[in-house]
Amino acid sequence: MKRIHFLYMGILFLIAGGILYSLERIVAHIHWTALVGTGEYPQFPPLEPFTQNLFLPLFLVVGIILLIIGSRRTD
Repeated sequence: MKRIHFLYMGILFLIAGGILYSLERIVAHIHWTALVGTGEYPQFPPLEPFTQNLFLPLFLVVGIILLIIGSRRTD
């Protein structure tokens, strides 16, 4: 593969990880808002840690590796 393909794939992996992380946080806030309506809710929304979902760190690591490979290639 050419250099530009590695760069594009790295950027896409980073964007996919960011979108996935954002969607998880949005779902947690929506769930918390629904709990507020019932009267039994925690003070803050229950947010999962970053490493709870295996795909987030995986996408981050793969994206960074692909960006490094793409930046070091000379074709």
